[in-house]
Amino acid sequence: YIYIYIYIYIYIYIYIYIYIYIYIYIYIYIYIYIYIYIQVVGTVFGGDMLRKSIVFDQKTPDVFYCPVEKPTSFDRMYVVARSLKKLCEFKGGRLPSDYKSDCYNDVDESDWACREKKRIMMRLKQEEAELEINLTNDILSQNQL
Repeated sequence: YIYIYIYIYIYIYIYIYIYIYIYIYIYIYIYIYIYIYIQVVGTVFGGDMLRKSIVFDQKTPDVFYCPVEKPTSFDRMYVVARSLKKLCEFKGGRLPSDYKSDCYNDVDESDWACREKKRIMMRLKQEEAELEINLTNDILSQNQL
């Protein structure tokens, strides 16, 4: 009878050992997959945040703002003002080897920055045209009086 108890004890011990080993193995892989997923999502959204870090304010139409160091959030982003002429200065092409970057990670020379400059310039031209039309209408209305 003692051999039966020993076999049962060994069987239970092996069963528990395998059970624990499998669950630890599964948990480790789950945590690894979660970690990789978080890293991938963080990279995607982090790149998007950096890409969208070029700021244009209509109150200061001659400048744009860009980060000088890696942004961690929109709330704690330190930016500097640069001339609008410096935005997409090289038309999205290769940068010269001696080029000193205006913004962090050359975000001001990216394809997105060039599209943003085009959008800004269209908005400024539209505002200038509206201002000119309003000025012309004011002059015409004064002449009619």
